[in-house]
Amino acid sequence: MNRKSCLILLLVFISTPFFSQTNTKNLQTISGKITYLDTPLSKVNIVVNDNERGTETDSKGQYQIEAKPGDHLIYSYIGFETISILVEDITSVLNIEMKVKTNDLKETVIKATKDQSYFKKSKEEFVTSKGGMNPETAGYSVAFIDGEKVSLIYPSLTEAIVGKVAGVRLDPSTGKLAIRTRNSINNDAPVIWDIDGIIYNDEPPLDLNNIKSIHILKSVASTNRYGSLGAGGVIVVQTKDQYHNTRIIKREDIAKKYTNKNYYNNDAVPISELKMFKNSVTEKLKQFNDKYRAYSYYNESIKKNSIDYSMDLSVAKLFFDYYEDSVISLQLLKNLEETYKDNPEKLKSIAYQMQEMNANSASINVYKSIFKLRPNYAQSYRDLANAYLEKNNFKMAWRMYMSYMLQGKDISNIAIGNLLYNEMEWLYYNRKEQAGIKQSFVPKNISIEGFRNDVRIVFEWNTSEAEFEIEFVNPDKQAYVFQHSLASNQELITSEKEIGYSSKEFLINSIEEGEWLMNLTYFGNKKTDPTYFKVTVYSNWGSSNQTKKISLFKFKNEREKFQLFKFKK
Repeated sequence: MNRKSCLILLLVFISTPFFSQTNTKNLQTISGKITYLDTPLSKVNIVVNDNERGTETDSKGQYQIEAKPGDHLIYSYIGFETISILVEDITSVLNIEMKVKTNDLKETVIKATKDQSYFKKSKEEFVTSKGGMNPETAGYSVAFIDGEKVSLIYPSLTEAIVGKVAGVRLDPSTGKLAIRTRNSINNDAPVIWDIDGIIYNDEPPLDLNNIKSIHILKSVASTNRYGSLGAGGVIVVQTKDQYHNTRIIKREDIAKKYTNKNYYNNDAVPISELKMFKNSVTEKLKQFNDKYRAYSYYNESIKKNSIDYSMDLSVAKLFFDYYEDSVISLQLLKNLEETYKDNPEKLKSIAYQMQEMNANSASINVYKSIFKLRPNYAQSYRDLANAYLEKNNFKMAWRMYMSYMLQGKDISNIAIGNLLYNEMEWLYYNRKEQAGIKQSFVPKNISIEGFRNDVRIVFEWNTSEAEFEIEFVNPDKQAYVFQHSLASNQELITSEKEIGYSSKEFLINSIEEGEWLMNLTYFGNKKTDPTYFKVTVYSNWGSSNQTKKISLFKFKNEREKFQLFKFKK
């Protein structure tokens, strides 16, 4: 297929809404086990789409239910938090760990006792473009977020707010915050921003270090002073300088975005990639000390009886890392590709390993297969574009990015959007002629100097059900944790599934003297298969001396914290 035909094929899917293709498929059976502190829970209620149909767990905590991609499975049990899981094309096993419901009254009392200042701040009068408001005398509820508590590792205030206040979510169709419930008649009304008394339809550029307070107005009573303009809710932001900060952020200010008042406990264990992929089969193959004998033994005695794809992936990695034979390793991966050609999660882990080996042509073919299986996923566009970038096929990379852009989605604030836009901007400034860029592209930075960073980290995972925490530690041992779990941020995980992405970008500026750490704690993926993480670390991102290293990690044991990387200047 030539390039023109390929682009036409991609554009066929542009007008297709998410999940519309898969919704016509037959119901698929989903099973699992529900536990709390490793103890099975019986009579847990599980329903599809708010009581469309349902079941409950047996005495062993086990259940089975039918659902189709796009459905929501709702898990509820007296005394525990309700959990909602979005079903995907690959969903077949969902083992759920329930979380005890927090008593709101008791939690408020504890917070007021431990942090009296936060409670007092939430009751203080604040100024809006329509006059002052007093939460204590208003007669309606006003949600409050202390500016000091904003998660500063996020690239925007939108992402920092999502999941922090009940009823506030990211609308995947617009990439903007929505403050109404899914069934609200005002669901189509956009949220507005009231920044230091000035109204904005979209979030303006803000220095998150400069946020003093955030008040979220959700009820009709609280927003009626804004008229029809406030029908979708209002986010009132007061900055420390009392004006929205559009100045150029200093490098030392950017570094602060990755720190807070938490400190590292020196509890992460350094990890070796080889140890993560170690098993009885790889240890047996190493004993031969001859790659041809080991390969022959694998084909004759292991391969025909193998039913564990993670073991086969480890064998492929062994031949590349230990025996230093990329030909044998790549052949093993291609065999796995054929075996699991209908499973996008397993294909993705195969593609990760190919990219780590720098087998770029092979990885492109795998990502093409994933795209055919998941043409409505944002990640499918980005992964294939990135694979073309690594092959230095800049024209096809740009076409892939543009085929996603042509869907008219606002990608300025959503997580995958920032990643996509940054990579498009890199192409625009560094490879504009080679990429054949003809479209009117508006970069966020006025020059290439604007987006050069010391370290850029692209963190990707092969299954959307993966739950984990990433901890960044600066030279002063201050730590920040990006939380990715149902317990901490259920709305984020649901949004990722609705948009179709499983990646996160981090930028660390101003690495001066000292050492940074990146640690990961793994909480499982609701099934027995391991989760594969691909981490690409770019040094001097965007500059002429940019370097890149891809590392592949495999996690299966839960609640263990490992040290993935150390960063120095």
